Amino acid sequence: MNAFQNIRFGLARRGLAGAAALAVLASTSVAAQEALVFGNPDYFCRNGAFPGGGEYAGEHPVFKRARVTARKGGAQVHFLKDYAANESQPGCPSSENAQCLGNSYLVPGDEVILSKTLRGFACAWYQPRHGHETVGWLPLSDIEVIEPDQHPPIKAWIGTWKYWDDTLTLQRDADGESLRVKGRAYWPARNLPPFHSGEVTGSARPERNLLVLENKDAPAEFRCQVRLSLVGPLLVVSDNRKCGGANVSFDGVYVRQGR
Repeated sequence: MNAFQNIRFGLARRGLAGAAALAVLASTSVAAQEALVFGNPDYFCRNGAFPGGGEYAGEHPVFKRARVTARKGGAQVHFLKDYAANESQPGCPSSENAQCLGNSYLVPGDEVILSKTLRGFACAWYQPRHGHETVGWLPLSDIEVIEPDQHPPIKAWIGTWKYWDDTLTLQRDADGESLRVKGRAYWPARNLPPFHSGEVTGSARPERNLLVLENKDAPAEFRCQVRLSLVGPLLVVSDNRKCGGANVSFDGVYVRQGR
């Protein structure tokens, strides 16, 4: 099996709350741009599009931490959808269209990860301590950005990280400054045979809070690249759709086991 290949087109999985050698590439400039991800429109804010759908610094998406403040009043900040059934109303996200209002909500003090902004809203990923994620738009007026540690220590990366059935294990390499990564991803799911899977192994040195792995030995059209962004206690991972079997991708926001 080729250790590098392909994709998971993500759908919101939750309702109410919703081997080859690898080398490092890295870039952490600060010029940002609004991103269209794999042909998705800019208003898309969904689980599957989130990891590769941030505002960009050079070639790599940049993610931020934020805390809910609800400065406009009220104890609840509802997620907003990215679509509306009635096209005669303002498009989502919008505070003026009741159809955009989601059922899931956050309260002051809850923390999220932000990917991109649009018309006064931010695309946010909420990861509870137990259970699965909620993704949607939040008003910028109700959140405040918390700058993540741009130079996390090596120990902050180390551990086994999990997103649904997909896992990544990061260990300190022999030089003490690089990380050895080993992972496996599945589609549609490990408990739904016959499933497709992908594997990734390799070593690279993180640049600030970004770790980029690439199979440079493979021809360009088959070259797998995986980006890992350490954003506070979470690991945002995206690949170039060439890292596994059919429909397999490492995309996701991973939680370190035992946190």
